[in-house]
Amino acid sequence: MEVLESDRFDLFQAYYNLLNRTPEIEVLPGPYEAVVRVNAHRKLGQPVAEWCMNRCCDLADRFGVGVVVVDNAFHYLWGGGYVMEAARRGYIAYTNCTSTLAEVVPFGGKFPTIGTNPHSWAFPTTDVIGFPIVMDWATSAVAAGRVQQLAREGKPLPAEVALDAEGNYTIPFLRPGLYTLSVELSGFQKHVRSGLRVEVGQTAVINVQLAVGQLTEEVTV
Repeated sequence: MEVLESDRFDLFQAYYNLLNRTPEIEVLPGPYEAVVRVNAHRKLGQPVAEWCMNRCCDLADRFGVGVVVVDNAFHYLWGGGYVMEAARRGYIAYTNCTSTLAEVVPFGGKFPTIGTNPHSWAFPTTDVIGFPIVMDWATSAVAAGRVQQLAREGKPLPAEVALDAEGNYTIPFLRPGLYTLSVELSGFQKHVRSGLRVEVGQTAVINVQLAVGQLTEEVTV
C-alpha cells in the first residue's frame, strides 16, 4: 500500500482511532422543515458531509433553501469539494466548520484563541464560464497538517506564518546574508529597514514601532 504524504492523510490518521466505525446519522427533531439538525455519532466526516450536502439540495428543491447542522462529526477534509459538487448541480452552496480547537493566533495576538473555521462557497457558473466558482479559506495562514509534514521532512515553514513560544512573529531558516525589512499596516506609516545582516546560527530580533500616518498612494513605474 502506498502511503500518501499529505496534510489530509495526517488528519485521517490522527482521527482514525477515535472514530465510531458503525454509526448511523441521527436526524434530531426541530421546529423548521427547511433546517435539519443531525447527530453524526462520531462517524467519519466525509460521508457525513456528502449526506448533509445532498440533504441540503433536497431541502432547497422543496423550500428554496436548505440548512443542515451537524453535531459530533469528525473533520470532513476539503469543504470546497462538497460545495463544488453542489454548484455543478445548479445550487449556490456554503459550508463551515466551527467546532475546532484553539489553534490560530489572531492578528496582533500572542496565543492561539480561535479555530481554523474554514469557509467554503460555490456558485453555479458552469453555463457562463465553463466551471463553478469556488471560494475556500480559513483563518490560519497554513494548515496544521502541512506543518507536521514539513517537520517530518526537515523542511522550513513558509515565511510569514509562524510565531514563537512567546508570541513573537518569526521567520525561521533564513539563509545568511543581507535583508530589507518592510512593515505596513493600514493607518500607519510604512517602516523600511535595510542592511539587516543575518549570520549562521544567529537569532536576530528586530523590534518595529509604527507611527500613525496619513493615507498615501504609491505608484511605481
